[in-house]
Amino acid sequence: MDWTFHKKEHTETQDPAVEVNGHTSSYPGVLADGETATLSADPSWLINGTNRVNVSVASPAAGPTGQVVLDYHHRATDQQTTEYASEKWTERYNISHTYVSARSDLDIEIPFQSNVVRIRDVEVRRNGSTWSQPEWHFHDGSLHVNPDDVAAQTTIDLRVNGSKVAVENGAIEVLKPTAPGDALDSKIKITEHDSGFAINVGGTADGKRLHYLTNESWQGAAPYTEHLASGEQWIYTPNAGDGSTARVKTLPLRVEPTGDVQIEVADPETPAFHVRSGDTPNEDVTFRWLDATTGEDYVLYSTSDDVVRDDQIASDGPVALIDDDGEETLKIMQDTSGGSGSVSGGSTGAGGGGVIASSSSSLLNSVPVIMGAGALLIGGAALLLARRFKKQIYVLGGTAAIALVVIVLAGESFSPGVILEPIATNVGKVMPVVLLIVTGTGAYWFYTKYIRGYTTIVQLPGGKQLK
Repeated sequence: MDWTFHKKEHTETQDPAVEVNGHTSSYPGVLADGETATLSADPSWLINGTNRVNVSVASPAAGPTGQVVLDYHHRATDQQTTEYASEKWTERYNISHTYVSARSDLDIEIPFQSNVVRIRDVEVRRNGSTWSQPEWHFHDGSLHVNPDDVAAQTTIDLRVNGSKVAVENGAIEVLKPTAPGDALDSKIKITEHDSGFAINVGGTADGKRLHYLTNESWQGAAPYTEHLASGEQWIYTPNAGDGSTARVKTLPLRVEPTGDVQIEVADPETPAFHVRSGDTPNEDVTFRWLDATTGEDYVLYSTSDDVVRDDQIASDGPVALIDDDGEETLKIMQDTSGGSGSVSGGSTGAGGGGVIASSSSSLLNSVPVIMGAGALLIGGAALLLARRFKKQIYVLGGTAAIALVVIVLAGESFSPGVILEPIATNVGKVMPVVLLIVTGTGAYWFYTKYIRGYTTIVQLPGGKQLK
């Protein structure tokens, strides 16, 4: 009879160990069959990304290598939430970070996503306490915040406001921001205005476009921009003060001086802008119109001297029109005359020759045409009212009302906003006065018609009447 025996040799598990990213935790001795052991590890062994875990047991003197079953798990050592908001002129972070273990020499880095040129606010608090100013520094587009050492289970809240504009000799607050991707139309408040106040917008997404202000709460000298060859663009507000407000907008126009030049936007619709030299006069300036239509002829027209300074036909991109920085008012317009649009004399300076610009709207916008049309309208209205009403008060009142409408329309055609914008801005201030005038006028009319003008007639014998 033949017998077959099967033998399976087992080796005890001795000195099992677990290695996490080069750090080891082990169990000294032998683990019997079915026995378990718990090994501890330090949370600091974990790293961002991939974590490497190795399991080992001691090699026996003879026989097979011992085996062990490993149940391994870990969780994130810290908990963090981040809120991010980006606008045309600002970039904001709100960060909450809970540290499981104690930390020292903390360096919290916030890499901004856009061209932030200045940090406005950095505030930190611990476990919901009051906000305070930590130590921080800004380098190569990243903010480094260095709060004091933290104990285990400490929550650090951090809020940061990064500015894409730089303000000199003052401070601003953005009351109504513009979202990225939208045309710039932000309302700002000047919270502090000292001598030499200026805003550098060159580092923003629209920094290359010509900026201008509208709806200013102050009067007097108009705001203007200064453009430098380095690409910086500064907004100056000579007559503003603490608490002044305005809206900031842009034109699709890049101003590229070889030195420096100052620009004051006279009419953003035309567009018309006044040019004057900066610290270095008699230098060329390139005006690059970004909204050019391919195949159309564009001219740089001087309304001061009634000549074209330069012209160019658009070819799949912006047109570049060149003039010097001599003081004058310029317009960029399409040449619809059908001519060549060339500039005689070859000079682009203020003293150079040129051809008169031709525009399809120039006749309708001329002063004589508008004044003549207004006079005809007022005269015709007066004749119609005289035929319709016999009382002179109705004729004069109606004519005056029509004349007022004509004056407003004429003024708005020459300079949009010159009449209606101040009214809209100050309507709240003058409304009480208007109400008083209307009330007084109504009371006077009621008195003259129904009290002072009321007549009683008494009929006497013989047909006589007594008033």
